[in-house]
Amino acid sequence: QRQMCIRDSPYIRSVMAKEVSSELKVFLFLSILISAVVLLSFFRSAQAVIVPLILVGIVVTWTMGSIVLFGYKISLLTGLVPSLIVITGIPNFVYLFNKYHQEFRKEGDKNKAISSIIKSIGFVTFMTNATTAVGFLVLCNNDVSLLKEFGIVAGLNIMVAFLMSMIFIPAVLAYLPAPSAKDLKHLDFNFLNKTLDLLERITLFHSHKVYALSILAVVISVVGIYKIRSISFMLDDIPTKLTLRPDLAFFEENFKGIMPLEFVIDTKKEKGVNKLSTLRKIAELEAFLYSQPNVSRPLSINTFLKGARQTYFDGDTNQYAMPNSSEAPFVLRYLRKQAKNDQGMLRAFVDSTGRYIRVSCKVADIGSLKLDTLINQVIQPKIKEIFAGTDVKVTTTGTTSLYMKGNNMLIQSLNGSIFQSILFCTFLMAILFSSFRMILISLIPNIIPLLITAAIMGYFGIPLKPSTAIIFSIVFGITVDNTIHYLAKYRYEIFHKKRGIKEAVLLSIKETGASQIYTSIVLFCGFIIYVASNFGGTIALGLLTSITLFTALIINLTLLPCLVMSFDRGRKEKDFDSFLEHYEDFYYEDDDEDIDSGQLKKNFTHKSNE
Repeated sequence: QRQMCIRDSPYIRSVMAKEVSSELKVFLFLSILISAVVLLSFFRSAQAVIVPLILVGIVVTWTMGSIVLFGYKISLLTGLVPSLIVITGIPNFVYLFNKYHQEFRKEGDKNKAISSIIKSIGFVTFMTNATTAVGFLVLCNNDVSLLKEFGIVAGLNIMVAFLMSMIFIPAVLAYLPAPSAKDLKHLDFNFLNKTLDLLERITLFHSHKVYALSILAVVISVVGIYKIRSISFMLDDIPTKLTLRPDLAFFEENFKGIMPLEFVIDTKKEKGVNKLSTLRKIAELEAFLYSQPNVSRPLSINTFLKGARQTYFDGDTNQYAMPNSSEAPFVLRYLRKQAKNDQGMLRAFVDSTGRYIRVSCKVADIGSLKLDTLINQVIQPKIKEIFAGTDVKVTTTGTTSLYMKGNNMLIQSLNGSIFQSILFCTFLMAILFSSFRMILISLIPNIIPLLITAAIMGYFGIPLKPSTAIIFSIVFGITVDNTIHYLAKYRYEIFHKKRGIKEAVLLSIKETGASQIYTSIVLFCGFIIYVASNFGGTIALGLLTSITLFTALIINLTLLPCLVMSFDRGRKEKDFDSFLEHYEDFYYEDDDEDIDSGQLKKNFTHKSNE
């Protein structure tokens, strides 16, 4: 029963599907619980927890529905999307709610504060969600359907979460009572304010140390990157706690492997299988394959020929060998007779024309690097040696060969996704700022965390494989959000409030620093829960993403302000016209005009009564 279960791949798929379904529920619950705890600890308000959880509940429902609408199935990756939507959707609320409280404290008017959050950070929040969505959508360029589906579902629903946030949150805030002094208490959180004061001092007086540490981190990272090895195993994503693991290990130990390795021998003519010299060369190849420590005994027509010869000599085990030229006609005649009675026996190893011959064996799951060496540097040269001087063509195929080639192509494709994500985000930065200098300033603090994470992989021996290569394009789209919020606030202070560079830098730290810390903690805690997964790929996604997000937070709060203060001129580029400038001009040119708050309150009250 053990053998039948292991050899039945639908059985393996069904076990994996149950495990994925179970983890989907667990991670969705944990992501909601973590988000609720973090929000409650930050804002100390029940409505600051209930409102966003209702919102993400709606979006998660829509997300699950969209998977069905697209005709996709719950896979190892799409099963993570609901919890990812919770994790990436909560930061929208943090920025909007924090800005709402800041504006309410300034104005003392709830309706002005609601209007302000839509006007001041609505478009910027759209851009930050767009960059996050891009990190997932670039996966659509991959040829693997699993990654395409993951990228499409995650990317589109992130934008759905943004639209819901901008519609749902202001509407709910309009009907809720104005924030009380208790609700605003988080703005005076001593530890947070001391942290922001420390960041201001670092920017003003220790920028040279920040640059030195950043350069040192880059140098160390580059060294570590060269230590990364690209290697993966076919059993990577099978949870260790499942009984499948020891069962598969049993086959590894007793049968020298579980991964199919196939060879197709093209004799170049019909009934070429009858040529004894060709069969003997195939037998020589089979003997060489079986001599390899990680390859099982091959099966081919020669297996039947040897068995038939043994039968011909009344089952004498000493006669299990290839027939000689005088014995071959009798043995082949016997096999042809048997083939008529059992079409599946020889048809599995010889095609109907007798031209193509199949050799099948199993290989141990020794990793993609060793597999590549075994096939290309050990087996292939031997094949050329054995069949030299003949017209016979030998092709290596089977799941193992396809896995090895596909794995290499997949990693190359995912590495390309990183550059695509950076390219698209750069394009969005250009739309926002229309300044080459600002684009460079915004990219540097977000590329360094990727380098540090890659270096950690190199130094700690974490291999580059599909489950780790996928991280970089996703994380870059997320980390760049803090940069956009900071720079948008900075340019608003420079161009609309006419402040000096130093003052604008410090004010931007004060206003956006708290939200950056809040959202990064939410994201860090949200992704770290994936470490509890039973799947190796999910664990890598959670651990490395959390490390990158934490590193990005530190760099965006220290290096980014220093870069702005050191290299920005504080004026617009003559040859560029920023879309953000038009956006801000549209909303802020009448900032000094009084808003009829009484009329606004009357309107809201009238709508409430309706």
